[in-house]
Amino acid sequence: MPLRAAGRWITVPALDRLADWDGSDHCIGCVPPTISWRYRPRPRSPQTTAEIFRRIHTATAHPRLTAALAAAFTGAAGQQLGTARLGDWRRQTAALALHDPAGEVDGCATYPVPAWAAAFLDAAAHFTRLAPAPGLPLLMRPEEHSDLLRLAEQARLRPPQPGMDTAPGAVPVRGIEWFYRQLKETGLDAEAPQPLRRPRLRGRRAQNPSAAAP
Repeated sequence: MPLRAAGRWITVPALDRLADWDGSDHCIGCVPPTISWRYRPRPRSPQTTAEIFRRIHTATAHPRLTAALAAAFTGAAGQQLGTARLGDWRRQTAALALHDPAGEVDGCATYPVPAWAAAFLDAAAHFTRLAPAPGLPLLMRPEEHSDLLRLAEQARLRPPQPGMDTAPGAVPVRGIEWFYRQLKETGLDAEAPQPLRRPRLRGRRAQNPSAAAP
């Protein structure tokens, strides 16, 4: 990616469910089948993929949050990322089992992980093996969800935004809108008064996530 573009925001449709967090449970002993896509992520160009890898790698040293952000490129929802445990990462096949017992997104499913993202999952798995706490999430705890969104913003990665057709490179004046998809689906994107809209992260930017303890 040219240097002049290195600081620009990259719009990633696969992240438009990253803000979802409705508390899916980890299924003990569940070995889900390969994903039958409902929301298949779009492929990226090699140049953009390399830039995404660089940004995630340099944004923080937090092993689990970097892996969670990389895993989001499978198209999984944020709530599913919190369900992964060590046994759900299958390095030999580069596949990650994520759980959704209520069937709110794609159901419990095993997702193919992009080759560039596997290194982040390996680092999270290594950290989890060293951690003393049994049952530690592979990727993130519920209370770390807002940290994950901040990390994506720090890396200048965002889901599709309002007004992108007229200003594709601009940052919305009010900050990144993480819930734009939900607002569109409910027809509230243009007409809902501000108090009804779910909160953005503007004004609460890092505090660098790398400063937090893994």
